[in-house]
Amino acid sequence: MEKLDAKEAAPAKDLNKVGALWQNKSEKGMQYLNLDLRGEKLVVFPNSYKEKETQPDYIVYERLKKK
Repeated sequence: MEKLDAKEAAPAKDLNKVGALWQNKSEKGMQYLNLDLRGEKLVVFPNSYKEKETQPDYIVYERLKKK
């Protein structure tokens, strides 16, 4: 898949930034993304349960606050 820069995606007037993603790797070597979406902390993992093309490629989870 070719990478598309945000500046190339659409004119700035057509985009409103709502969050950011950071690539990470777990201690076991699994790649995942941390997502900050309007202050909400989320984590994104590849869908290892995908069996059909109609199922999502990635699953987004909410980070629960530690007690």
